[in-house]
Amino acid sequence: MTTTVCDLVNKIITADTRWSCGSQGELVLSDGNPYLVYCDDTGFDKITVVGKTALVTAGHGGLIAAWKQWWAGDADPKSRPATHIDGENAVNVAIIDLENNKVIFDAGQKLVLFCTNTNRIKAFTAGSGASHAASDLLINGCAKQAIGYASRHDYCTGEIVSFACYRTVQDNLNSSINDYDVIVEGITTKGYVMALSIDKPSDTGCEISLHPLSAEIKTLFSTGKAVASAPVPGVGSFQWTEETDAKFEAAMQQVHHLRQA
Repeated sequence: MTTTVCDLVNKIITADTRWSCGSQGELVLSDGNPYLVYCDDTGFDKITVVGKTALVTAGHGGLIAAWKQWWAGDADPKSRPATHIDGENAVNVAIIDLENNKVIFDAGQKLVLFCTNTNRIKAFTAGSGASHAASDLLINGCAKQAIGYASRHDYCTGEIVSFACYRTVQDNLNSSINDYDVIVEGITTKGYVMALSIDKPSDTGCEISLHPLSAEIKTLFSTGKAVASAPVPGVGSFQWTEETDAKFEAAMQQVHHLRQA
């Protein structure tokens, strides 16, 4: 899975870099056992910044790639990328107005720190490690450290942190990488595999190349039978309604206003 943090107080967005498959027990190999396969250094980020706006994503890797490509292009709301796989929502997204420091669109489950005095979001976390990241953020106030904390308590969150700090205009993002094949290549050439166990949040498993079922794993990903993702609990239950669509249209008007400014 994944963990993302958006801290509007300190003006920084962070995420882990892990892309994985099998967290829900869906990756059962020929030996009859469920596995988790993952890679932390594909270079494919979950945060995408264009000008004064940011797209924060999680979910189905192929759909996220389409969203990143769309966002990096003209981002025409009439050609919004797909959100569903087999009739269920498969993406979790948020759009951040960096100029005015506001979340202007949100779709999917998140934990939110909300200020009732200003009626504004101060921070949110999302993903399998969201609760861990939120608890650490409240105590230590560091969005980068919150990702590290989540990685020690959730084996579907990696310890490498990608970030975009719009207070200092610094980031470590790979803005040119938005092809899903990059994730597949990363997993098949330098990924790891581990027996699925909720009792070992800090386990790393072994390199796929050293596993007895290495060839089977690589074939599953190269043929698309196994799909890498950064899934979020409850992502499939989110409904895109007419209200969601209207909010998305309004947000994209603001995005294009900022891009033209």
